[in-house]
This record gives sequence, structure tokens and C-alpha cells, in this order.
Amino acid sequence: MKHLLVVLAIVLAFASMAIAYEPPGITYYIGGISEGDVPTIDGFVDDWAFMPRAYYWTGADFRAASEEPNGQPGVSTSYATGEVAKDDFDILGCYIGWAPSTNMYYIGVNVTDSELYFPEEEIGGTWKEDHLQFLLNPNGEGGNFRKAEPPCSIGQQWYLALDPRDEAQPLGFFGNAEGQEWSWVPPWAFYGIQKSATGWSAEVGLALWDYLDVTEATSVRHTITAGETFGGNVYIGDKDPDGENCGTTFNFADAWTDASLFAAFYMVSPEETGRVTAVESSTWGSIKSTFK
Repeated sequence: MKHLLVVLAIVLAFASMAIAYEPPGITYYIGGISEGDVPTIDGFVDDWAFMPRAYYWTGADFRAASEEPNGQPGVSTSYATGEVAKDDFDILGCYIGWAPSTNMYYIGVNVTDSELYFPEEEIGGTWKEDHLQFLLNPNGEGGNFRKAEPPCSIGQQWYLALDPRDEAQPLGFFGNAEGQEWSWVPPWAFYGIQKSATGWSAEVGLALWDYLDVTEATSVRHTITAGETFGGNVYIGDKDPDGENCGTTFNFADAWTDASLFAAFYMVSPEETGRVTAVESSTWGSIKSTFK
């Protein structure tokens, strides 16, 4: 009964907050996924082929968007200028979606990388190697999530270790997350990783939380709805033994501390998103509508 009252109090608190997320710049449109198209989280991104071109991003898209008048993406200089050859590092696809049928948030990434690099012994050092990070602030509260109480309740900086360490959970978030590790595993979180001589691909499926506590019973799950906007980000990083760093993200401005600076992700319904039923061609002009 005590837990029930705590959860009820939390729910009422969020209901009364009426938080409206104020984006720092670009709003990105996140495609809705119909029940029949929910991806299998195995690390292969071929089951994202249904997603229309306007709802996923390539390296060329990130570079072009960063040159727009209100451009926000953080693109490393060597990647922006083309100094890094495409067969050394390139983003072939960064897919983000959500599915009403599962109330889950999905990410798929496909990367060309000529030299995979995983030198760190500890899972907390994965940001120093080839890596995937993503940031989330579903309740729109913003603020310094590094000092949040309870830890990470208003924003999370997630990592997926592309080269899992022995006995370490590959999927989790940086910072003080003591007691919240239950949210990193099924049925709340799923991941898949595939690596080859020419690169890597990865997928993640997550339940989102308006209030994340040390138990599911005292946490409040976020219900994703079409038309809402919340804070999010994805960082795709390439590190090499010679010290060369390369990569891109949707919004770089101190987003590693302040959830108010996450990019704005607008949830588009599956009906409005549509799906690809045949091979379609497109150019940067056709995806320009994903920014405003």
C-alpha cells in the first residue's frame, strides 16, 4: 500500500507539471512504427528498410544540417570536411523510431569503420573507443541530470559497449545509477550488436521513464504519444589507436550534463510516417523537412 501511495503521488506530480520541452534549436521528426514493422533487436538493421527516407539520417545529412543557418548537429572537423575517407568511417544510417504497439523507443545504427578499436578494460571507459551513446529526457524536465535526485531520474546518458566486457552489462547509463540497473535489461531494454571487418551495426529497444527509481513499482513509465516532443540525442563515435577522433551527434552543446540542451525529438504517428513499399530514391532536399 505504501508503494502504491508513492507511485500515485509521483503520477499526480507529473500530471500537474504540464512540462513543455523547449528545444535549443533543430526539431527532429521521429518516425512511428506500425505493429507489423517493429524491428527485431539483433543488431542487423535490414528490418528498418520500411522507414521512409525522411526519417533516418546518414553522415551526409548530419554534415549538411550542421551548415544550415540554425544548424545544431556537432560534427567533428575531420568528418565535416571529408578529411576522413568514407571507407575509414561513415554513418550509413542512423534510425530512430517508436512503436505504439509496444510503447518502446528504438534506435538502429549502421557504420562503416575500417579499424575497430576497443582498448578499455572497464565498461565505464567505452566513450574512449568506438562507441554508441544516446541521451533521453522523456518527461521534458531538463536540468542537470548529473546531480539529479534520485540519480538519473530527469535524464540519462546511455551507452552501448560495442565490445562487451566479461560479466559486464553492455547496455546502461553513465553516472550514478545505483539501484536502477533493473531498467537496463529485458523486458525494459534490449540490444543487439554486429561487427565485421568493415564496420559495425547495433540496435536498441527501450522503455522510457518519466520517473526512474530503484524499482519498477516506484517508477513511472512514459507513454509515448504521437505529437509529443521530448529531449533526445544520439552520439556515434570513432576512435583510432593513433588518437584520431571522429563522429557526430544531433546536438553537442554541453548535452552531456544538461538535459535542457538535448535535441528536440518530435514523435510522428505511424500513419503519418508511412512506410517504404518499393525502392525509392531521394536527395538532401527531400529530407530537409526533418529540420525546422
